[in-house]
Amino acid sequence: MLYVILYSYAVVELLFLIYCYLVVFPYIVNIPTKPRPARDARYKRNRHGIFVRMLRRYKQIAKITGECYIHRFEMMVESYFIKKQEASTTFSWSFGASCTTNACTTSKDLDVHDNSNGGDREKTLTNQTSDEETTKEKKMKSPSKEFCWDNFLSKGFSWMEHGGEDNHEEKITITPSKEFVNTYRRDNLDDFLSWAFFCKHRDQLSDWEVEELHKCYKVMRDDLNFDILPGKSDAIIPLRLNLDEPLILFRPLVFYGFVYFLKALAWSVLLFCGFRRYRSSNGLTYWFRDDCDSAARRAKHHDEVPLVFFHGISPGGVTMYLPFLFNCLGLGGRQAFLFESPGISMEMSMKILSEDDTVSDVREAIDRHAGVETRVQVVGHSFGTFTAAWFNHSFPQRVRQILLFDPVSILVADNMVYQNFVFARGAQEAVTTSSRLATFLMASTEAYMQYYLRRKFFWYNNEIYLDDIDQQAKALVFLSMKDEILDAHRVAQEVDRFTIEQQGKGPVVEKFCWPDSKHGDFVMDRHAWKGIRKAIEAQKMTFVKTYEAKKER
Repeated sequence: MLYVILYSYAVVELLFLIYCYLVVFPYIVNIPTKPRPARDARYKRNRHGIFVRMLRRYKQIAKITGECYIHRFEMMVESYFIKKQEASTTFSWSFGASCTTNACTTSKDLDVHDNSNGGDREKTLTNQTSDEETTKEKKMKSPSKEFCWDNFLSKGFSWMEHGGEDNHEEKITITPSKEFVNTYRRDNLDDFLSWAFFCKHRDQLSDWEVEELHKCYKVMRDDLNFDILPGKSDAIIPLRLNLDEPLILFRPLVFYGFVYFLKALAWSVLLFCGFRRYRSSNGLTYWFRDDCDSAARRAKHHDEVPLVFFHGISPGGVTMYLPFLFNCLGLGGRQAFLFESPGISMEMSMKILSEDDTVSDVREAIDRHAGVETRVQVVGHSFGTFTAAWFNHSFPQRVRQILLFDPVSILVADNMVYQNFVFARGAQEAVTTSSRLATFLMASTEAYMQYYLRRKFFWYNNEIYLDDIDQQAKALVFLSMKDEILDAHRVAQEVDRFTIEQQGKGPVVEKFCWPDSKHGDFVMDRHAWKGIRKAIEAQKMTFVKTYEAKKER
């Protein structure tokens, strides 16, 4: 009998393997990405505005940290490219060099093709005249005093104490590194920027999109002193999340069986605890419980606001978060919404809602159970902070407090998350880092996860800007300082930058750091729960005072 079961299981797994390699994987690889418009009305046809906003943030952080913003911009661009020779000798999809160095290759190591004077493309982004090209080449060849970053960092930031950006530009002319300018040519950046702001190949751009890229180059020239050389370097290859072929590793059917077992376990616990499962009009599913359903209990817990929770990437979705939700956030005495996201739960599902459909269903659920004017406490972890960002952007007036744990949605454009999770940089470090190995094998290379991140995820719709939070709301940012997916130190810098810039005029944003924690450790860490509850209670007291003041009036 045992042999019959084993043989039957082997046959089922073999059939599933054939199905994956003949149907599922080819579909994910070959399905074209359909670009989505920018959700922010300010950037629908003004994509270079996103670029300007990024540079402005780099400059402001530079005032605080002493880091050169041009160097940071170079590192960001470098992180989206891979050296061709390293790709051919290791993995074609792996990272060659980290973004901690400024020089990739020297000009003599490059095989550069100058395609600026022609080509078969109907729309070319290198519309410079030969005179302009000659001038640029002369600038690069002309002798000049080499710029020293150390001297600049030690002497060049005295302007911060005496003025703003305008004074800085008048006193100091910062130039990019020659290695960067020689390596990253116009055609290379065309490929990168066409994906970054439009999720298209450069020959697919419309007229207004081409014009937006020209504006980006103008910003580089005016604000960064970048003089991009024409041509193309064959030594580097751009990494484009939505256009490149995904990296998929096969998972046996028993893996998905385990995922659905975890999901069934969560369902049993939630049903036992009084939650009920609902589905909104666009198909978003969620769990809801009203633990404050009487007038007496509402009066007793008037300072409690409904909880809206978005889980991160995890097998079974909300399953792993249940101890944290019940014991740390506290679901008693208030309404609670726990939203499901099959696309990041490692389920065999390709039904992915758009950002607009998702936030529409979230609002519909809140209106249905809590009221059309109710403000809520939004909580997101990891990938769930993207969903929190969508909701905050669409309905900021409905957010009373927002809690962001390991927020990959902050500084997502800096490519930290792409490097460490979506792209396969973790594969090279997996042999020495157990957490990287677990992430690589369990999550980042899973087929349906790759489908979501490679074909349905657009970074320009997913970054949360702290100044977009409603001024009446408050925010808590919790960071694991040894996070292997995002750069927690940079995120902490961004929170500090925002706090200093606002000077008490904007929403209150506080950060809390766990020095020895990694990504997601807090979910099962009872000691971390105490600090989380203390931080939430401290902010809650300000809401209580506001409530009592209104009541007295």
